[in-house]
Amino acid sequence: MCAARRWYNDAIARGDAEGIQHQFAPGYHAILGRSSEHIEGDSAARMDWRDEFRTNGTGSCTRIPVTVIGNPAWGLAHERGTWRMPVTFSSR
Repeated sequence: MCAARRWYNDAIARGDAEGIQHQFAPGYHAILGRSSEHIEGDSAARMDWRDEFRTNGTGSCTRIPVTVIGNPAWGLAHERGTWRMPVTFSSR
């Protein structure tokens, strides 16, 4: 799971929306925290990442897991850790 997380972070840094799509099941479903928007399916997730890269660039955030607890029966994991997000301020 940690290797998959590293691969996912690298795909974000590369701007690889197609590669990210392969991390999601075809029935992927997400409700975004920044709005009431829903993402239904791996193709929709790929399009959301394409939009993110087009709008905000690549490598915007990196997850740094401290612990990952897998639940093989459900095929998912709970992760705790931190985020690294470089910020640049303009001097206007």
